[in-house]
Amino acid sequence: MNPESKNCQNCKSEFTIEVDDFSFYEKMKVPAPTFCPECRFQRRCSWRNDTSLYSTNCSLCEKRVVSMYAPDSGMTIYCNKCWWSDKWDPYSYAVDYDFSRPFFEQYNELMHRVPHIALVNDDGISSIGCEYTGDCWFAKNCYMTFCAWKIENVMYGYFNLGGKDMMDCLYVLDTADWMYECINCDRGYKLKNSQLCLSCTDSTFLYDCRNCSDCFMSSGLRNKRYFYKNQQYSKQAYEEILASYNLDTFSGVEKAQKEFYEFILEAPRRFSQIYKSFNCTGEGLTNGKNAKDCFVGNAIENSRFVQHGGKNVDSYDVTAAGEHSESYEGLILDHSNHNFFGLYSVKSQNLEYTMHCHSSKYLFGCVGLKKGEYSVFNKRYTKDEYEKLIVQIREQMDSVPYIDKMGNVYKYGEFFPIELSPFGYNETVAPQFFPLDKDEAKNKNYNWQDNIQKTVGKQTVEIQNIPESINDINDEYVNEVFECMDCKRNYKMIPEELRFYKVMNIPIPRRCFYCRFDNRLKRRNPFKLWHRSCMKENCQNEFETTYAPGRPEIIYCEKCYQQEVV
Repeated sequence: MNPESKNCQNCKSEFTIEVDDFSFYEKMKVPAPTFCPECRFQRRCSWRNDTSLYSTNCSLCEKRVVSMYAPDSGMTIYCNKCWWSDKWDPYSYAVDYDFSRPFFEQYNELMHRVPHIALVNDDGISSIGCEYTGDCWFAKNCYMTFCAWKIENVMYGYFNLGGKDMMDCLYVLDTADWMYECINCDRGYKLKNSQLCLSCTDSTFLYDCRNCSDCFMSSGLRNKRYFYKNQQYSKQAYEEILASYNLDTFSGVEKAQKEFYEFILEAPRRFSQIYKSFNCTGEGLTNGKNAKDCFVGNAIENSRFVQHGGKNVDSYDVTAAGEHSESYEGLILDHSNHNFFGLYSVKSQNLEYTMHCHSSKYLFGCVGLKKGEYSVFNKRYTKDEYEKLIVQIREQMDSVPYIDKMGNVYKYGEFFPIELSPFGYNETVAPQFFPLDKDEAKNKNYNWQDNIQKTVGKQTVEIQNIPESINDINDEYVNEVFECMDCKRNYKMIPEELRFYKVMNIPIPRRCFYCRFDNRLKRRNPFKLWHRSCMKENCQNEFETTYAPGRPEIIYCEKCYQQEVV
């Protein structure tokens, strides 16, 4: 078998299916994709809402609850306690499969009938004190943290897979303690405003440093102490320089941050952040093996097109999932095997086209089942009946396909159409990677949410009246309502947040969580590869990198980069 070029039926661009890809599809008994990798990724992202949260009532106990579904989404919402309880029976929503109608049309109706969990987490089950989190598991006392597990006392985090006492951190894949505004930093302690660092302590504004302590505003350091702008200083001189920046004040941090970004732009950068891995391409990978076109993950093996993964084995096109194997085209499939086209379905085996199904096996087209088995559209069957029926349904999906409003044909093997997502495109994580304005989204027949919940104009203290230094902030400020200096959204501090700022000597923020999060995302490279050459003079090495041609950074191959680090 040879590689095959195809044109994406959605964006019409050409993409290649490699020999290894065909082997995977044959092994999994699924057809080759008709959408290109980027359109498949966008499609999955359009079914994931992390940070657009709403206040609504549980449809069962009627208590107020925080939900990822807007009140006008048409979905029935249960609070997490009710949804995980035995107070309702998801099998009571069972329907017979109608072979005269497209599968996705019928599934959309079932999806809107079955109650959904307000926020995807295991708060009160395996987590404690994590009511305001999404896709957060095995955690304790976390707040506004998303896509995370095995963490404690973490606030405003995203994709944190270990550690405690962290705030505003993105992509922490290993244990860390007392970190603030860090991206891709592991095993750090009292580290602030840093990126791509490993085992660094008591430092601020570092880029691509390892095993450093008491360093400030430096790049590419290894095993250093008392360094400022990559120069060695005595302990006393270093502390005087650090004190001169007044990092306990908001203006001091803002000034230092601008200076830091300008400083690191002059330093050569490694073409890709892939460590302790074999035969891997992508970005942000550790301990990987045969992982191609994968982005941000640990211990990914024999997989391709994975984003935000951990311990993924023999899987393709999986986003935000860990500890799973032999899975394909899914979103949040943790602790699963043979999980195809799944949404928020974990700890399961042999599932196809499921949503919010947990600790189950042998399901097809089901919603909301817990410990389910041999079921189609939430209806139980015997093992023999189930196996016969799903073969018939797969064949019917090919003969009676769903056709979306853009003319894309959905047969067996395609993920859920974007136009059926219960979320507005602007509510989901899709704009992080594929930004569209309202008109562009509407022209593609994607949903759009005009009423994203937020409060404005209710601030009790003006920005100019907030004390500059954290040392001048007292406990009463947890009762104040602030206004974001960028988007004008109102926000508050929780007591644990103020305590963190005090311990870390950090000025309280003038931006809301959403703007701080967006600023971190802008410092992250896109999940896309370009073929480039090393920029070192007289070096001809070539590589795949997430740095697009024309960007201002200096990009080196591995050999040339290693010659530059201090």
